[in-house]
Amino acid sequence: MRVRRDLPCAALLLACWLGLIPGLGAQNKVPGKLPDFADYPVKEVYKGKPVPPRPVTRYQRLYRTRIRESVAQGVNFAGHYVVATWGCGTGCMEFAVADAVSGRVYDPPMTAIEFHVGPESGPELQKYPEMVNFKADSALLVVEGCPDGEKCGRHYYHFENGKFTLVHYDPDPPDRPAQ
Repeated sequence: MRVRRDLPCAALLLACWLGLIPGLGAQNKVPGKLPDFADYPVKEVYKGKPVPPRPVTRYQRLYRTRIRESVAQGVNFAGHYVVATWGCGTGCMEFAVADAVSGRVYDPPMTAIEFHVGPESGPELQKYPEMVNFKADSALLVVEGCPDGEKCGRHYYHFENGKFTLVHYDPDPPDRPAQ
């Protein structure tokens, strides 16, 4: 990415803070405040019959039954989407997102999520009830754990136009010293 050197410093800082330059500056809407489902509302929640999902990638086809069963339950995310989740072993979860209107299926921004309570930590790290948290009337998806086994904490994603954008990362505190 190129940063123009002829821009005044204040304009560059403002552009970064507003998120106009991807990857730089604050990604959260309000500095110092953790994202909330209410910060990412959707206009309406689809109430019609969901279109059967059309898995196209290898990953989606591998879990097509679980995705299809989830879609049959109706919209649960971002107005007209369905988050389908499934286990991948002890303390592990995977998911995909299906559009209930078009049938298109979207892969998540990570392969798997591992539970993040290890021997030197405790359940107080868990701030959300599930490893993947979402609401029908919000485009915010919160991953609680360690995506792909790294960077444990809470990852806040905005889902828009079929893309997940990380808007904030709230890391777990460093492990407590062994006693």
